[in-house]
Amino acid sequence: MATINSGILGGFSGKVGTVTGYSRYGKNIMRSATSTVTDKPTPGRLAQREKVKMCNAFMKAFARTGFFSKTFPHYGQGGSGYNRAMGILLNKALYGNYPDYGIDYEKFLVSCGPLPEPSGAAANATPSHDILFTWTNNTGEGTAKAGDKAVLAAYFPALGQIVFSWQAGTRATGQGILPAQQLQGYTAETWLGFLSADEKDAANSVYTGLVIV
Repeated sequence: MATINSGILGGFSGKVGTVTGYSRYGKNIMRSATSTVTDKPTPGRLAQREKVKMCNAFMKAFARTGFFSKTFPHYGQGGSGYNRAMGILLNKALYGNYPDYGIDYEKFLVSCGPLPEPSGAAANATPSHDILFTWTNNTGEGTAKAGDKAVLAAYFPALGQIVFSWQAGTRATGQGILPAQQLQGYTAETWLGFLSADEKDAANSVYTGLVIV
């Protein structure tokens, strides 16, 4: 019910249909009335919400690092590199059934593009508690170049923390070290990818396994 304050042409207070009227600082204001959704979410919506929640928790480690803006070149695609990485996580790297979902780290990509993938890639902890990545120099395979930058990445699930570098080695060097001494004793999920020297192209990353630092 609404009350007309100054005749039929004046302002009103209260609710009429989907419009609410009120007075603020001597002015008559009307706005759309808020609605309350009473329908219960469907099982599909609940499942999707849980998936997105899990993805957001994982991707939070990469937020504001600028990592995916480099490792997922846009190639004319819309959206940010972060969003494209999120799409891979959500659509390819989740497993399980509602409400028990998990991340298949082997199916996630930390870099994505048409350059040749790393070959013979592996990751192991060093005696000094860093992570040593190794790979085969496949320079000359397709568009692979000696100067392609190695993308090294390690995610620590217990901490929700990511450590990464694209300055630790090239395709030709065959190895690179990711400093991780401050995370000694923790377990990391690891990946290796490549960026072109000008950082305009990338290769699909490969999963290099679980490493206890």
